Amino acid sequence: MQTTASMNNSPLNVKQKSILHSFGVVFILLMFFLLSLSVVKTPIAWYLIAGLLTGEIGRIIFSKRKYLISIQQDDLNVTIRYLNRVLLQKNISINKEDLNIYDVTETNWWSGNLDLVNFSNGKKDLTFVYIDRKLKQSIPETLKKE
Repeated sequence: MQTTASMNNSPLNVKQKSILHSFGVVFILLMFFLLSLSVVKTPIAWYLIAGLLTGEIGRIIFSKRKYLISIQQDDLNVTIRYLNRVLLQKNISINKEDLNIYDVTETNWWSGNLDLVNFSNGKKDLTFVYIDRKLKQSIPETLKKE
């Protein structure tokens, strides 16, 4: 028997939200940089914005954040699909007997935090960000031990 928890069966909605979360600050800094090139005559503003932009791009590249897309379960394994911070889609497959959900954290998005779900497979802890709350509600139902 195979069960699936996903968001509208399409990662497009998650991908759009992930793009905004990952690259939103970069887009804003680029707009400020282009605006400062045309308005400000001092290069100090250019250097400041270019430094912030470089730091933000470095943070994106070296971040370990994973955006949860879907969870698929069959008789033996659970397959978790996710996007990494540079929006590459990846899969991880875990033996169903070893999988344990030990924390589902709901946070305030206005404070800059994201909702997290933590899995453990006995050897390694995995943390994923879930953007769509519908997926969060379906996680326990999908991973019920049969």
